[in-house]
Amino acid sequence: MVEAKKGYTIFYDKDRKDIMTLYVVESNTKDDKCHPVNIQQKEEAEAFAQFSQTLMQDVNSANGITDIKAAKKESRK
Repeated sequence: MVEAKKGYTIFYDKDRKDIMTLYVVESNTKDDKCHPVNIQQKEEAEAFAQFSQTLMQDVNSANGITDIKAAKKESRK
């Protein structure tokens, strides 16, 4: 199962357990000792959002998932 949100995509295994979250944001200007970055990538973030939506639809339909909220709730039982 795949869940696409603004700025990130969550991947689940066949048991619907969260296995990875991938983030792509428009702007990252965190500036500290370990993260001296200034990344501006609006176009890439928009492309990733579109890709994530398509991937979510393809993966979820191939696995018979029509309602992500219901699938996540069912996996908690």
